[in-house]
Amino acid sequence: MGIILNGKKEKGTIMKYTFEIEETLMRRVTIEGDTLDEALREFYTKFEAEEIVLDADDFCGAKLSLIPDESSVCRIEKLGEPVEQPYDYAVVIDYW
Repeated sequence: MGIILNGKKEKGTIMKYTFEIEETLMRRVTIEGDTLDEALREFYTKFEAEEIVLDADDFCGAKLSLIPDESSVCRIEKLGEPVEQPYDYAVVIDYW
């Protein structure tokens, strides 16, 4: 089964596609405390004081999605029979 995303276009026009990229940053931070509540308070204090700031070195992945417009259609080929239908939701294209 294949999924083909495209838009309806008139001859001689150029299609425009809107993509959304979402990057994920992650860092593990160890905080000491007598209790979990104390450690959480310390974490939030450091975070709000910008002592813990994530940057490009904390990059751990990204998601690329296609955002549809009013002319977007999704053609699903199932057993060699294409079926076209409008779609109005973001379609995830890739993860890395």
